[in-house]
Amino acid sequence: NYYIAFLCDLMVIDLPNLKYHYQDKYYDAYGRDVEPFELKPNAKATTVPNEHAIYIDLDKFKDDMDVYLSLAHEVRHCAQLQSMYDDELAKDVNIEGVETLEQLQEKIKDQIRTMKKAEAENKFNEEVIKAVVANNTIDVPDAMVDSEVMNIINEINQNLSQQGLNIELYTKMTGKTMDDIKADVKDQAEERVKLNLILDKIVKAENIEVTDAEMEDEMKEIATYYNMPLEEVQKVLGGQEHVLKGDLTHRKALQLIKDNVK
Repeated sequence: NYYIAFLCDLMVIDLPNLKYHYQDKYYDAYGRDVEPFELKPNAKATTVPNEHAIYIDLDKFKDDMDVYLSLAHEVRHCAQLQSMYDDELAKDVNIEGVETLEQLQEKIKDQIRTMKKAEAENKFNEEVIKAVVANNTIDVPDAMVDSEVMNIINEINQNLSQQGLNIELYTKMTGKTMDDIKADVKDQAEERVKLNLILDKIVKAENIEVTDAEMEDEMKEIATYYNMPLEEVQKVLGGQEHVLKGDLTHRKALQLIKDNVK
C-alpha cells in the first residue's frame, strides 16, 4: 500500500483501488474480503480503467521484486489512462485553445486572477466614488433625483425580466408598493445625480473630450458583449450617441480622479 501510494504521489494521480488474490483468498488493499476475480491465463496483474482499479494475483509472482515491478507498470498504466481521460475532459469543455488538463487548469487560474483583479478594481471604484460624493457639497435638484429614481427602477425591471419576472410581480412577492421601492432607491439615486454633477464639472474644467475613434471602439465592445453586429448597435444607438458620449466623458473624469488618488 505504501509503495503504491508513493508511486501515485510521484506520478500525481489518484490512488487506484487495489484488489489481490493470494492463496485462494481475495482481498482489497486494506485486507478486507472482496468478490473473487479471474485474470487472463498469462496475466499477473491488470488495470480496469472504468473502476480505476488494479487487480493482481500474488500467487503468480516469483518474488517481491517481481511484484513491485508489476505494480509500477500498472500504476504507470493508470497514470496514462487518467491523463488521457483528463485531457478528454478538457476538450469536452469546448474552450478555444484548451486541449489538455494542464491548459484547462491554467485557463481557470487566469480567470480567477482576472476576477480577483476586477473585484479589487470595483472595490476601489466604490471607495473613490463614496469619497468624492462625501467630500463635495453640491445642491441636487429634486427633479433630477426623481428622474434617476425611475432610471434605477427601470434597471431593476430589466434585471427581473431576465429571470422571467417584472416589477409588478416583484411588488406582489415582496409586499412592497412602488412608493416603497422608490424610497428604497432614493439615496442611491441622489448619490448618482451628485456624482454626475461633480463629473460634469470636472469634464468642463479639464476640457475632457471623446474622439470618434473612442466612440467606435466603445460600440465595438458593446457589439462583442451582446454578440450583435456593429451595424445593429449603431442602429439601436441612433440619435442617442450623446448618451454614450456623456458616459465616456464621465468615465474619463472618474479615471482622472482615480489616477490622482493613486
